[in-house]
Amino acid sequence: MKPKNLFRELKMHFVHTCVLTVSVLLVVLFSVLWFIDYRNGVYEIDTALETVMELHRYNVTLPGAHPDSGLNDSDDYQENRSIFARVILFTVSKDGVIDYQSLYEDYPYLLDYNDIESIVERTVDVSNDSQKGFVLNGRSYRVNSSEHGGHTDYVFFDWTLERMLSLRSATWFMVAFMFAICAVGLLAYIHSDRVLDPVKKGLKNGRDFISNASHELKTPLTIMNANLSVIRSEPNSTIAENEKWLDSIEEQIKRTNSLIVDMLELSKLEDNKVDLTDTVDLSQVVMSSILSVEVLCFEKALNLNDHIENGIILKGNKHSLERLVIILIDNAIKYTPYAGTIDVTLKKQKRNIILSVKNTGEGIAEEDLPYIFERFYKGDRARTQESNTKSFGLGLAMAKSITEHHGGKIECESEKGETTFEVTFRQK
Repeated sequence: MKPKNLFRELKMHFVHTCVLTVSVLLVVLFSVLWFIDYRNGVYEIDTALETVMELHRYNVTLPGAHPDSGLNDSDDYQENRSIFARVILFTVSKDGVIDYQSLYEDYPYLLDYNDIESIVERTVDVSNDSQKGFVLNGRSYRVNSSEHGGHTDYVFFDWTLERMLSLRSATWFMVAFMFAICAVGLLAYIHSDRVLDPVKKGLKNGRDFISNASHELKTPLTIMNANLSVIRSEPNSTIAENEKWLDSIEEQIKRTNSLIVDMLELSKLEDNKVDLTDTVDLSQVVMSSILSVEVLCFEKALNLNDHIENGIILKGNKHSLERLVIILIDNAIKYTPYAGTIDVTLKKQKRNIILSVKNTGEGIAEEDLPYIFERFYKGDRARTQESNTKSFGLGLAMAKSITEHHGGKIECESEKGETTFEVTFRQK
């Protein structure tokens, strides 16, 4: 049994969803348009029937025959007359006698109709039953009636042509519908890869995240297992004798816990589960962060310069912003050589708040720059430095997530001897 292709299933599901959605919309649209057109046609005919009866009541008769028109064929004649002239009116007395003589005098061309008597009789029957139309010998008729002056006026209208055109328009709607559905299905299939790119990237990032996290967790677990094996190999040894192994286990537990906490925090940031309701004095946050790392700078004889504007306020999450500043400064300390220089700047520029951390040192390799904000990414330089063996490669990824979660952007510029990380927030 072949394994299911997830992307193919997603692709087909996307195509089916697009086709189904467009199908429903087109069916509703075409149905409404056709129904409006159909009802307008019927309304126009019924209005003509009522108008002719009303005019007849006042002895105003619309001419029904035009001998000089030159139209000999009855079908051509019907198609070329106005809608009012195509209404046929006849009267029936109280005794039920149909006035055929007046009917033929007013509409002499009806003599060519072999079934005129059947049409007249059906008109009377259908009108008396309060119906509006009937079909006879494959032709469709609309009817109406009105009592007047001791007799009843009846009218009928042959709307076979209009009905045929209405049905033909429905056919064209169906053809347009099928063409549109095929076009939508094809376009959806062609563009589905582009639409599913974020899903592919998300799944790839998820697999990479699990793989990298497993790799990072495997190292401390392996060290702890090895230390426990050493302790078990000497069952009679004392705690003091095993102190270095126990210290190593404790250090790896702290390392593992730190990794798990970082992953959870990064997950919250990427899922937008961090509230941005604090009014944060960013100037104070940066100054506090600088004070907290002065000991680390002293150990490496680093020259830490700050250029902080006072009173810069930002709406956001205080804990996350503190973490962002610490990550950037700590990263600068790690990669600045002994007796190097770090410059931390916080300033307003028009409506932007700019936080900049610049440090001297080797700089970041050009091939590493596009990837430094990815989770678990470590350049070759970082892997070879002993001071960075405890790094998980999550710091800058977390810095980027915090920045973007606050509606800002983070950029890095690096050249030989200098690296600058710049964070820009839009002040609201």
